[in-house]
Amino acid sequence: MMEARSIPALLTLEAFWEMFLEDGLGPPPACKRILAVDLPPPYQDLLAHREHMTVSMEEHHGGVAAIRVLASRLDENIYSRCTLLMMAGTEHPVQLGMVRLDLDRVSAPARREILGGQVPLGRVLIASNIHRRVELLACLEIRPTRELGALLAALPGKPLYGRLARIVCGGEGSIDLLEIAAPTGPKFRRNL
Repeated sequence: MMEARSIPALLTLEAFWEMFLEDGLGPPPACKRILAVDLPPPYQDLLAHREHMTVSMEEHHGGVAAIRVLASRLDENIYSRCTLLMMAGTEHPVQLGMVRLDLDRVSAPARREILGGQVPLGRVLIASNIHRRVELLACLEIRPTRELGALLAALPGKPLYGRLARIVCGGEGSIDLLEIAAPTGPKFRRNL
């Protein structure tokens, strides 16, 4: 692996959204930072931790996660993508994720798998045994736009919850994440 360049951290939902403005996601939704203890159940368990969201979503939904890449960018070795995480074999969205990472921080096989867009990022990092530490930076309460609500099958007027996180690989921050959980339970979710 090559020495990684230092890239500025993406610390707001708006900064992530800006990367994909041309991809039909609509305007960035309004959001506010909240304390982890203020996340309602089950979102506190889903979001307020230092684990990969892939693992949390698989445990919560009782299945294997799959992804659908909505948009991606590669600028030299800086790769960004917006994905829907869903349960394998279904079109049931469980999370919208935006990620930006320095591909110099991962092995060549992991890089190929990430760029292939068939496996959730958390699963690639775990399977590649890349030394990593997940840092929870902020929990978010999000007022979904029409476009975001449609992607995650959210009921109009109901908030969504998410997090900003950073995965530190090899002692340096290298992966920035925005993860928004889809509504869970019948009182939060529209029928698809």
